[in-house]
Formats: sequence, C-alpha cells, structure tokens
Amino acid sequence: MTSFQSRENDATELKEYLSKLSEIPHLCPQTNFVPTNSQDAQITIFDILKDDMEEDNSCILSDIPTPLTRAQILADLAARRLNKYTALVSLIFSEGYRGNSAPFSFSKETLISAGKALEIELPQNLSDVIYNLRHRAALPDAIASTAAPEKEWIIETIERGEYRFIQRPCQRIEADPNAFDYLFEDETPRIARDFGMKGAPLLDCILRKNQILKKFLGSPVEHLQSQVRTSVTGVGQVEIGSLFFSEINGEVIPVCLIAKPGEFNLAKAAQSMRFAAEHYPEMDCRAVVAQLLSENRVALFELFGSHDAPRVLQEAHFTLASKSEYPHA
Repeated sequence: MTSFQSRENDATELKEYLSKLSEIPHLCPQTNFVPTNSQDAQITIFDILKDDMEEDNSCILSDIPTPLTRAQILADLAARRLNKYTALVSLIFSEGYRGNSAPFSFSKETLISAGKALEIELPQNLSDVIYNLRHRAALPDAIASTAAPEKEWIIETIERGEYRFIQRPCQRIEADPNAFDYLFEDETPRIARDFGMKGAPLLDCILRKNQILKKFLGSPVEHLQSQVRTSVTGVGQVEIGSLFFSEINGEVIPVCLIAKPGEFNLAKAAQSMRFAAEHYPEMDCRAVVAQLLSENRVALFELFGSHDAPRVLQEAHFTLASKSEYPHA
C-alpha cells in the first residue's frame, strides 16, 4: 500500500512539473509563428545533431573498422601488402561481412569467384588457401580489426568444401618470465645449427634430440612423427608439429610448435586435442605447446580442459648449454 501511494505521489509531482514547463515561452509550441526569413525558421534537434556531426571530423562513426573494398584489395595486392591468399580471403570477407559479429559461410565456389574477380591464379588444391590462413599466416588486419573485444575471426570447416567465418574468444597467452628454468646439456646435433636450421624445424630437432619432454612430463617419451598433416571432423585439415607417445602410460602427446617468442593463440594449439581424440581414442592425450624463445631456450606448456576452452596446466622453460658451459660436464 505504501509503495502504491508513493508512485501516486510521484505522478502528481510530475504533472505539476510539466504544467510549470508549459508556462516557459521558448518551450511552448508556437503554432501561429510565421518566420520572416529562413534564419527565423524553427529546426529540430536532429538538424542540430546532424550539423554538429558534420562539423566534427572525429565523429566516432568514422572510427568503426570496415573491410577493404575490391579496389583497395587490388591496390594492396599490387603493392604486396597482401599476398594472393590474403587478398582472396579479404574479398570474400568484404562481401559476407554485415557490420556485426554474425557468422557467415562460403564455399570453394566462392574462392573461385574471388579469384576471377581479382584475376588471381588459384592453386590446384583450393583447400591449401584455407589451410595456409589457419596454420601459417594471420588474417589481414582489415579483417581482424572488425572483431568484437576479446574475440577474433577464425575460419571453420562446416563440411567438405564449405567454410564459415565465425568469432571465437581470443585465448592468447605468453611465456611467463617467472616460470622455472631448467638447464640442460644441449644434445642438438651441431650440424643443425651450423647449416642455419631455424624456427619450427630447429624446435622439432631440439625436442627429438634432447630429453626436455621427458623431464617436463615426468615419463619416458618416444618420437613418432613430425609435421603430421591430416583432417579432423568439424575442423578440416590440421597440422601437428610433432607427435610423441608414452608406451608405459598409454599416452599420445601431440606437440604444437610455436617458432618464435611472443603471444600465441591457444585455440589453434587446441586442435591437437581434437586430433588425438579422433585418431587415438584408446589413448590418453597430453597436449603440449613448445615455443622457441631463442635458439637455445624453449618454453613448454601442457594443456588441459576441453578443446573449446583449453587452459595451461603447467609451464616450464629449458635453457640448452654447450658441454663446456654445462656445470655437470
């Protein structure tokens, strides 16, 4: 009852307030007003806002990211700011993007049409375009900048020859500078470094020739294969940098190789968890990310949780020293 009376009193006060406003001349409707010239004509609030927006060149609308037009893509392609694959996907994105975070699909036929529009010679294996953008190259900035905060655009496989752009949570992590750092004698063949082996091949060689995975996981491991390229249901083609297993514990250990220091995306690394579940269902999976921090320093991360939301279970760093530098030599 008290609450109802309070609302009734508020309504009475509002009526009295509006009645007082009607007595203020410049707020009263002037139905008989006839302007003597155009300057005396009444304007709406929308006219005022429109004028202000036109005068303000820093209007927020101009800061909203938009995908590239076909002309811009052709110009960037000619200037080598885009390569053939990023140009193709830029045109597909510009035609499917609707200014929001809604996903949209495209097909191999869309790739063919984009190639004709940009006069680009397509590879015989059209899937290589999608594979390259998933595993080896980042999406162009003009695409990435349109994603919502804390999210990023990725390309997913719907079915064979059918794909979609969709936004997923951005799970970027970076090596912890305070993680425990082990010192190991470097067993990497000298010829590997002498002949300039770098990046992912060097990292794979370090993992195979040293015992850092055994130390990290706490059990003996054996190398099975490098550069495993296969398909996974719902993902399409995936590439596993290096594949190990532990026969004693019945574990398969897919390793995602990150060839340089800095931030990396856990979502891509988590594809190895899907790979293991589909191709080795009878074995336990211990997914690992290996990152090359320098030519002689490696960070290892063990993942856990679901492949949709992976988390880091443990992290450790390994510094490799020559025999002369190793204290136990």
